Amino acid sequence: MAASSPCPSDDALVAFDRGTLDDDLRRDVLEHLDGCEICHEVVVAAARDDSPRDPVLAIGRYTIERPLGAGAMGIVFAARDPDLDRRVALKLLRKQLAVDEDRRLEQRLLGEARALAKLAHPNVVAAFEVARHDGELYLVMELIDGPTLTGWLAGGRAWSDKLAMLVQAGRGLAAAHAAGIIHRDFKLDNVLVGPDGRARVTDFGLASGSLTGPTPDLEGNELALTMTGALAGTPLYMAPEVLCGEAATPASDQFSFAVSLWTALHHVRPFRGDSIRALICEIERGDPRGSARIPAALRAIVLRGLAADPAKRWPSVEALLDACVLRPRRRWPLVVGVVGAVAVGGAAMLSRGTGPSCELSAGDGLWEPARVRARLAAIAPARAAAIEQGVDVAITGWLDRWRAARSSACRVADAARHACLELQLHQVGAVISQLADADATLAENAIDVARRLPDPRSCLHALAQSPEDLDDTALALGRRLAEARALNLTGKYPEARTANATLEVEARTKPGLRMRALIQLADAELDVDHAATVRHLQEAIAIASERRDDHAIAEALIVLANTYGTRGELVTQQTIAPLADAALARAGGDAELAARLAHGRCRVGWRRDPSEYARAVADCEASRRAWRALRGDDAPELAGVDNQLGMIAFQAARYEDAARHFRSFEARTLRTHGPAYSDLDVARVNLASVLVKLGKLDEAEPMFRDLIARRGWGSALEGLADVLRGRGQLDDALVEYRAAAAWNAANNYHADRCNNLVTIAEIQAAQQRPVDLGDAAAACSRFPHPGADARLVALRKH
Repeated sequence: MAASSPCPSDDALVAFDRGTLDDDLRRDVLEHLDGCEICHEVVVAAARDDSPRDPVLAIGRYTIERPLGAGAMGIVFAARDPDLDRRVALKLLRKQLAVDEDRRLEQRLLGEARALAKLAHPNVVAAFEVARHDGELYLVMELIDGPTLTGWLAGGRAWSDKLAMLVQAGRGLAAAHAAGIIHRDFKLDNVLVGPDGRARVTDFGLASGSLTGPTPDLEGNELALTMTGALAGTPLYMAPEVLCGEAATPASDQFSFAVSLWTALHHVRPFRGDSIRALICEIERGDPRGSARIPAALRAIVLRGLAADPAKRWPSVEALLDACVLRPRRRWPLVVGVVGAVAVGGAAMLSRGTGPSCELSAGDGLWEPARVRARLAAIAPARAAAIEQGVDVAITGWLDRWRAARSSACRVADAARHACLELQLHQVGAVISQLADADATLAENAIDVARRLPDPRSCLHALAQSPEDLDDTALALGRRLAEARALNLTGKYPEARTANATLEVEARTKPGLRMRALIQLADAELDVDHAATVRHLQEAIAIASERRDDHAIAEALIVLANTYGTRGELVTQQTIAPLADAALARAGGDAELAARLAHGRCRVGWRRDPSEYARAVADCEASRRAWRALRGDDAPELAGVDNQLGMIAFQAARYEDAARHFRSFEARTLRTHGPAYSDLDVARVNLASVLVKLGKLDEAEPMFRDLIARRGWGSALEGLADVLRGRGQLDDALVEYRAAAAWNAANNYHADRCNNLVTIAEIQAAQQRPVDLGDAAAACSRFPHPGADARLVALRKH
């Protein structure tokens, strides 16, 4: 069996390891293993995993289920967290004989925990906790119940499938670099493939610091070992500069990634040597082994990543990955761009017969602060300066990111991505035009609108389409879709519904454009017509499935999951969300869509039973990490996470915690938006509600009355009613509760209206008055408030 022959099945390799193959098959497998390092490593791993281990029943609060693997640092278990009712992976550090070795390995495990804590990316294993058990350090991580990339590759895969999986892993490595983290030991065995088909980079144990020093002269099979001491990492994956004792860099990680990609494609490592010096010489010679049939363009891409000179490699791992997005050549590409319901929009097209225009001045003149200054001064004089400054920072930063993405698309001649970016620019121009003619509501939210502009990185998922789909109608529809997306983004939902509904009809013969219009229409209808929202998303998913557009499927499923979540239908939301996760993984990930899905899980936390408090908090912490990684510390969504954490604590009767979160919400909003922004009053009304629960009625009442006078909000009316009820002024309280219910009904806060009506019924029952539960039951059946069902049952018994 030659090395280029198909790999044996997983069952055959395991049988070989256990000695149960007949002689002829065993000889064939032996001959294959001699030339296929992927299968060789699978057999070695199987032999290692078959070794006996001491049973461990529990570590800390975690119940041990089974060992997953072992190495020099320690052993990894599958375990269950009883508090959060979830399965986790637990890495327990081995106790070593030498004190210095103990300290060094502890530092590696702590470094891994710190590195993972900085990352929130779908292609990086998540870390949950680091602690000690009987004096031994352990790290608790996301459990990926699947093989390493080495094991995944052993089953025999098409080169395109291998490339897609390695690109996923590369996205995780690029995210680490963006966070200032160098992996230092990227290889196939340090990437896990979950049941959902998503690759996750793991084992950041060397990421905490450079462990380089004098290079040892290791001979023969010692090269296959993970080194400790003078040289940290796996030599056969290492860049030559690191083998020579220099510090690891993102460029050396890129080399390791290129070695992994080459090995995956050819089932043999590109370079060999009987010693470190021999290995360096082979790398410098630049003639890697391997003869698999892959596209010439892909071979050239990987060879550049394998360059001995770091300066001759790709500018970054992200640039290498961009180049790996190989596309069929088309004369007139029509591009259906990825769209976030808050982020990006539209279908992007290039004009027929023209190529990408890559002049450096693109985007100049799009943003001129003077265009909005006069308008803001007229409609929001108190906040005009703060709004202009916040919008200027956001749009200027966006243009910088957009130009960098556009330069990258031009550099690799990615016409589909380039066209998507051009249409993003058109969308942002439409947003700026709306800001220049803003009403009071848009002016109030202008800073957040500018911070939520489409992420240029999302255009990495743009799909090239056939030329017959491109005509003048499609070109015009694409630009109008971008303009309609701008209406969604700026909160002009009535206009957005009209525009997207019209486009959905006009795009009947253009499935990709119609799919986009349906998703945008569903987003605009979210709080108005639930049945129509679901129907439009189902149609969009059907079109996306036929087109095999997993990114669009993921986006539509995220909007659908969040639609059910806002209605309090948590079971349905929890059923849909994993489907969105899987579609997003198949699409290669998207940081913005992943953040939106995490935020949707966070936003329903206050609806959970108080017994699920820890889970609700964990969901919001995941959302916080995702938004911070995507937009930085001033991401507008972070204030929303603070608010959600406060609401979760409030529902769980953890009022001191709730007050802390609401104060954090207030402080963050004050810093980013200035003293007159409306969300400051959201923080204040929530904080006043906590004061009521803490019995501080005299502090809460003036806060509510001030908010009623300035805002008229239903939440403030309800809070004042709570104060009056707490003082025994029940008739006065009923007046305020009825006013709150009316305001909530008029402003589509239906779950709050449910709560108001149930409270009114409870007061009437306490006063021995007739109680009609019809309105309350009807309201709560459609939009339940947490605990409303139990309260209605108690009222019926009464």
